[in-house]
Amino acid sequence: MKHDPDQAKNFATLIRNLKRRHKAADPAPVDATTQVVISFLKWEATVRKAERALAAIMAQVVDLNELRISFPGQIVAMIGSDYPLAEQRVGRMRETLNEIYRREHDWQPRSLAAKGKKEQRAYLESLPGIPVYVVAQVMLLTYGGHAMPVDRKLVALLAREGCCEENADPAEVESFLLRHVKAEDALQTHLLLQSWSDNSRLTSPASPNASRSASPKKKK
Repeated sequence: MKHDPDQAKNFATLIRNLKRRHKAADPAPVDATTQVVISFLKWEATVRKAERALAAIMAQVVDLNELRISFPGQIVAMIGSDYPLAEQRVGRMRETLNEIYRREHDWQPRSLAAKGKKEQRAYLESLPGIPVYVVAQVMLLTYGGHAMPVDRKLVALLAREGCCEENADPAEVESFLLRHVKAEDALQTHLLLQSWSDNSRLTSPASPNASRSASPKKKK
């Protein structure tokens, strides 16, 4: 992503405007694995949809370890086959959860608590199937890292406001945002951007219902 002073100015203007129009409560603290799951559900979706989907899941499983070993079709049925990117979302989430279990011999990534922020992010980024949005959300909300969750819907919205290039890579857009958002402001800025995205009628470019598909690449 090219460095463009006008994009930085446009982003600063956008945040000032969003502060006047949007208010979002701080999310309730949850354990790391719950945050991984709800972040997968929020990715290319909305907070409301994610909360409903999580409630539907928890009504049908004993805990998230049972979710981990559930068949993909069972999980899709829990959240609804019409959930955005349902099959891809579930497949990637199971891949991530099973890798955590393989490394930890536990369904919680307990080894991360003693690691530094760079090590925590590197661990999360190395998990198969995990989108950059989920990595950033877990870092920000669970480990208090300097991170900004970005999916393709947010990229499209930011591009419309002249804050980044159209179809920019979410990881590059996150890097841009982190250069212009202080660590202490990251959570509130994320909540503003999430509320803005949730209330936008724009369909995510990654959605199969969008006019132009742009599904994130899987990690190798």
